[in-house]
Amino acid sequence: MEGQPEVALAGRPILAIQMVSPAYFRTLRVALRQGREFTEADNAEAPLVAVVNETLVRRFWPHDNPIGKHLLLGRMVKSAEVVGVAADVNNLSLAAAPEAEVYLSFPQRPWASMNLILRTAGDPHNWAAAARAAVAAVDRDQPVTAVNSMEEVLETSTAQQRFSVFLLSVFSVTALVLAAVGLYGAIAYSVAERTQEMGIRIALGATARDILRMIVGQGLVLALAGLAIGTMAALPLTRLMSGLLFQVSAADPAAFAGSVLLFAAIAALASYLPARRAIRVDPTEALRYE
Repeated sequence: MEGQPEVALAGRPILAIQMVSPAYFRTLRVALRQGREFTEADNAEAPLVAVVNETLVRRFWPHDNPIGKHLLLGRMVKSAEVVGVAADVNNLSLAAAPEAEVYLSFPQRPWASMNLILRTAGDPHNWAAAARAAVAAVDRDQPVTAVNSMEEVLETSTAQQRFSVFLLSVFSVTALVLAAVGLYGAIAYSVAERTQEMGIRIALGATARDILRMIVGQGLVLALAGLAIGTMAALPLTRLMSGLLFQVSAADPAAFAGSVLLFAAIAALASYLPARRAIRVDPTEALRYE
């Protein structure tokens, strides 16, 4: 990198390198922050040029204008001049921060294999035959394989994470149902055991609202105590899930707040249903209950 100390080949930084043709950035809609993209004039006879991403600029030229700077890649004898700065893209994976990247003009640095990228107005698979015909017109012995839409490429790259999230979702819903059923069963049993107490309270003038408030309140107190303990236990355990998250903190406040509110609502409902039955207790029958 121009302006950086010269080091031996083995000590040079590792960068992502792409060999692309003109219109690559427009096809993938990668914004250019400075300078220009490659043109047909950037051929094998023209001076070597390169486009770099924003991460590379922040790393090596944070206070300089990168346009016009030179860099020497690998065993290249001549350096390439930076003519453009492209916006960062997730060049390793969707869950990893962008790495420093250099784009070279394909005619100036041809590679043994390539990916052909087409932007279509409709279903990309409808254009596969036309793409094969165009390639065959240039070289009929050149095979075209692994035809995929960008959506399919993204789905494949995130298949493992989506499966893991699916399993976690199933376990989470199961745990939620078990917690709701358990809470309802515990409160319903408690109310059934206190039938005489409910009858006495009603006989002494307690209103339906008083009974509802008491039973629901007791259920919420138990639920909130459990939520407090569960939240404190979950904070360190969520770090185990950090590898499944993208641009979301493992201790995301919104997620924790939403979980607490959801469980509190379930606890209120699970307490309300037994309480509704308790207020229908006939005091006379309840006092004879053993």
